[in-house]
This record gives sequence, structure tokens and C-alpha cells, in this order.
Amino acid sequence: MIKVLENFLSYGDDVYKLCKVIELYDIETFNKKFDLKQNWPGYRSENLRSCAPFLYIYLLELLKIKFELNLQKYKSIEMYTHLRLKEDKAKDWIHTDLGDTVIINLSPTNLSSGTHFYNESESLINTSFFNQSNAVYFESGVLHSAFGHHGSSIEDGRYTINIFMFTK
Repeated sequence: MIKVLENFLSYGDDVYKLCKVIELYDIETFNKKFDLKQNWPGYRSENLRSCAPFLYIYLLELLKIKFELNLQKYKSIEMYTHLRLKEDKAKDWIHTDLGDTVIINLSPTNLSSGTHFYNESESLINTSFFNQSNAVYFESGVLHSAFGHHGSSIEDGRYTINIFMFTK
């Protein structure tokens, strides 16, 4: 299942400005600092539960209300801000996530960017375009990939909040 919600964040531009001050790490620094073995292109924050707990709680409440999710079915929920730049295009790939996922678009709208979704033979089946404050939910196992990487910094790049929800 794939579900897109417009205006998921009522104060999207304000949340974007607040998130821009959160420290970001490249993959090597991130994995070393947090003793993890993740793999992704671009730059990511630490889990918002640690570095921005009020934002984490606010987003949990929005997930329950706007996506009507039963958060009790998840053993853990991780949230990160994530920046992809034009230079990251060649480092991205079609993949699945290990849990259910929500991507919230933070930076200004760019309709040449977003998330593509694919079937098992990697044929394009759906697209969620990058509209500021919109969010897309999809279940574990859905093939997807970012597209339209743009910008050279946090001021003009593709900045999102990525939420990964792992079932019990």
C-alpha cells in the first residue's frame, strides 16, 4: 500500500527551518558515531528521538491522526532528517526498506523530484512528487527510489524526514 497525504505538516516551512539546524552526517561518520551499519546516499541526522524529542513526539501524533496508524504494532520507530544533493544521484538505487516507511518533504516544492515506486520487475508503477509538507506512507517491501536529486547544500537540496517503523 502507498498513501500520499497533502499538507501533512500544518507548519511545514517552520518545521523545515527548525530541522535545518540539526547536525547531519555522511554515511561513514554516521555508522561510526552511532555504531550502526546503515547504507544510504546523502546526509542524515541522528534519530530524532534523541536529538529532537519534541519533534519526534509531534510526528508520532501526526502519524496516528493523519495516517490513522496503530503505532502499537511497531516494536520501534526511528526518525531521521535526510539530505540528498545533486551529487548523490549516482549513489542512489531502487530498494526496499525493512519496515513500513513515511517520507515527509521538508524543503520547498520541486516537482522534478520525489519518490518513484516500482513493481517486482522494477517497472515504474507510481510517483509521489516532492511537495513541501506532503508525506507518503508505504509498507515494508515496496520497491522505491528517490529521483530528482538537486541542490548543493541544505539551502537548496532535497531535505526530508524519513520515518522507519519496524513491526513486533
